[in-house]
Amino acid sequence: MRGVNDLEIRMPAQRLITFWALLLSASILAIGCSPELHITKTGLTTTERFNETSDRLYVVSMFVETRRGHKNELVTLDPESYETINRSDLVYGTLVFKFSQDPQGRIWTGYSGTPENYNTKRVDIFDHNGSHVKTLEPCSWPDKEITFAAGWAFIPCYLNGFHARMVVVDLSSLEIVKTIELEAEPRFSLLAAAATEETVLVAGGSDTHGTLVMIDPHSMEISQTIDVYGGISVRTIVVHDGLFYMLNRGSHRSPENPLDLHIVTPGDSPTVTSHQLAARSPVFGFIEGDQLWAYHDPAISGDSGSRAISRYDLLTGETELWPLPDYWWAGDMAWIDGKIILTRRHSLNPDETDGLYEFNPETGELIQWLELEGAQLLLVPDE
Repeated sequence: MRGVNDLEIRMPAQRLITFWALLLSASILAIGCSPELHITKTGLTTTERFNETSDRLYVVSMFVETRRGHKNELVTLDPESYETINRSDLVYGTLVFKFSQDPQGRIWTGYSGTPENYNTKRVDIFDHNGSHVKTLEPCSWPDKEITFAAGWAFIPCYLNGFHARMVVVDLSSLEIVKTIELEAEPRFSLLAAAATEETVLVAGGSDTHGTLVMIDPHSMEISQTIDVYGGISVRTIVVHDGLFYMLNRGSHRSPENPLDLHIVTPGDSPTVTSHQLAARSPVFGFIEGDQLWAYHDPAISGDSGSRAISRYDLLTGETELWPLPDYWWAGDMAWIDGKIILTRRHSLNPDETDGLYEFNPETGELIQWLELEGAQLLLVPDE
């Protein structure tokens, strides 16, 4: 077991330095292409691409160039023709790490501060077509995933790195109805959040260990807390069949006993089990069937340039790994109509452009499906 080195705990100023360092390094280094993996483009006029039953696909594009500098956008796409339905500007001078869709089909986006816009408190809500509906200001740095359960939206806010806060919003009125303080000893630095219909899970960390806070969405009260040792440097929590799958992006810091995946089983006596994947530092992923797919990137410290996609069988524990080209940076990953789709920006390779790429595990090819400047995050509505 390890302490502070396993946990991604930073004060706001430290986080800002890390954010910009990662963005700069990705911009400079995202250029290599290994000979084992072939990258091609498909014609952008293809009529049959994704056959998703939803009639919308959402992308957050960041650092899109304009005559006045750059901006961030919420781009709403038709999933069959890939025509742009709508573009809405997001808050200038911020970063977006997660966005989500509520049961009514509205899109919720929170923001993380930067030196240009440090103390952001804003959450924007957009309708099904991506048009702005309402702005909330629940608390500082609402930059983790906003989740929904029991008719409420749960907005986690980072605050100051010593403690965090969950703000509850009525999905009917879009009014704030309650705030829940998230605290632990020696501190609670917010990392990630997720929800089922019966449990809202919030992960936080400190200098010594991680803390999982479970909230009952019906009573809006904290029901349980669990201390976790061995590292929970988590950005993404995947929900599947009532369980929470926490991807530990800091697992490369413990090579002697890497804990890549923590599985949380909620209930009266919740449990946490830890597992190894085929590679270290899973950043984000999804579950399709009984397979957990993850994108791996150890760039948060001592970046070696290695990138990979892994598959983990939830039933047998079998793993498989596909190395990607060195420094092949991706921002998000989703399963769309039987295809693994990644967002891509930062590339300085003249043969590559920003956009959406399909990864084919059978052929080892990366195929560009859509050119889209600044493509960072991807949201596929539930069927």
